[in-house]
Amino acid sequence: MANVTQSEFEDIALSHLEELWGNYGPLFEIWFDGGYSQTLKPKVQEKLARLQPDATGFGGAGGLSQHPLCWVGTETGKPGQQLWSAGTDIPGDPDADTFCPKACDTTLQVRAKRGAEEASAQALTL
Repeated sequence: MANVTQSEFEDIALSHLEELWGNYGPLFEIWFDGGYSQTLKPKVQEKLARLQPDATGFGGAGGLSQHPLCWVGTETGKPGQQLWSAGTDIPGDPDADTFCPKACDTTLQVRAKRGAEEASAQALTL
């Protein structure tokens, strides 16, 4: 496979977003799990607003979606701190103007250090 420049990679990524967001109907939630360059961010924001304006955006360092969800900072299912639905940082900011409910992604697999019984009990408490 030939090496691609950052600019070429971003063009490829944007064409994939155009395909996925533009040709398969409305999406409810779109995950932004990873980084993107500052030059790519406004292009992704534009595509999201144009192609999936009602979709909730999870992650992405806030501000990508008109309807953001913010990560609570853990995958345990228990944030461990007081959270605010305002503000895009963790744990939120009660004085912020941005409404950004916090969300917690959890693993569905049993980890080696946990027994199946403990994992089942934990799932029931969610």
